Formats: sequence, C-alpha cells, structure tokens
Amino acid sequence: MRRLTVYLVIALLVGVLALQNRQELRLHIFFWTIPAVSVSLMVLGSTLLGALLGISFRIYDHVYPLLRRRQESTPSSSEIVGETKAHE
Repeated sequence: MRRLTVYLVIALLVGVLALQNRQELRLHIFFWTIPAVSVSLMVLGSTLLGALLGISFRIYDHVYPLLRRRQESTPSSSEIVGETKAHE
C-alpha cells in the first residue's frame, strides 16, 4: 500500500511538471531531427520509458534465476544418452 502511494505521488508530480511545460522544442536523436515536440510529451515519454525499463529489469531479475535453476535441474541431452547406453 505504501509503495502504491509513492508511485501515485511521483505520477502526480510528473503530471504537474508536464502540464506546466507546454512549449515546443526541436529534438535531435543521433541522425534524426524532430522539428516540434512538446516538452510535456518528452517528460511523459521519458518517464514511461524509464518505468518500462525498470519493470523489465525487475522481471528479468526474477525470471533469470528460475530459468537457471530449471536448466541445472534438468539433465542435458548428453547425460540422457549416456544413461540409456548404460542401461543397455
């Protein structure tokens, strides 16, 4: 519950920041130039991209150890072939 409150406060602050900065700017990204982008769109887009990256890294941190444990617990194909030859 406390985490949700923190997220809502941050969202509110980002929303207020975006609403107060409506002027347009020229955006240069590597070789591309976007002639007119609202600062509020840049703030919201950057915040959304950061949140998505954070969520994806958090998911990766939870899933990767599970996949690694699963991979270590299942026998490899060479071990399976070795066991079948030993039984013959």
